[in-house]
Amino acid sequence: MKIILCSAVKKEIEKILRHFNAVLLSSIKNKYHIYHYSNRNNEIYFIITGVGRKNIRKNLEYFIKKYNLSNNFFWILTGYAGSITDNFKIGDIVVPGLIRDEKNIYNLNQDILSPLINRVNIFKVSRVYGEREKRDLKANYPDVDIIDMESTAFYEVMKKNDFKNYYIYKSITDDLTFKFPDFRLIKDSIFKIKFKGFLILLKNLRQVKDLFSIYRNMSKASKSIYKFFITLYTEYEDQSN
Repeated sequence: MKIILCSAVKKEIEKILRHFNAVLLSSIKNKYHIYHYSNRNNEIYFIITGVGRKNIRKNLEYFIKKYNLSNNFFWILTGYAGSITDNFKIGDIVVPGLIRDEKNIYNLNQDILSPLINRVNIFKVSRVYGEREKRDLKANYPDVDIIDMESTAFYEVMKKNDFKNYYIYKSITDDLTFKFPDFRLIKDSIFKIKFKGFLILLKNLRQVKDLFSIYRNMSKASKSIYKFFITLYTEYEDQSN
């Protein structure tokens, strides 16, 4: 069995990398990585593309050419996503049947994954959304359930290279009402002189609490990503033996 598992950031699949004791093959600017694992019957590449449409298209194409990756592989995109409805909780796994942005709509055949988990429609965004923005998006696109930053770009790369075996599953990190911290404020406090930075954080304890909440959610989502992949891997490994 040949698999390529893609994610935007390492944290999303770090537990999977450790499980397989994957070996780093190469990196781009020490940010975007490709790892490898193989045994007698299986081979897996793990690609960290970076966040967003531009990164996933550029870096995925680079690794495809560099390692001559082909349609012989079972391609999978995973990672974090946000919910714009009340139907999902942190750590839920979702499988898109449709992905879209303002201009394009793509339908996916994910029958191999769909019987296992929630089937949704995903909308591509370019940044994190708060509750008000999520509600506005839902009002404009009632058929959409989830937002993410990479699915449409991944689909476009697969189609461009005429790959047939590609699938997407995501894990929820922020539900409809989740409040993101002010990342600029947190960053400013870190780079201030220690005492001044501490005062900034002390005056903005809610922001610190929200920061810990997003890290907790990411950890929970990462565990779900790991469990789902191992279940999928084990199931199809058993079928191939």
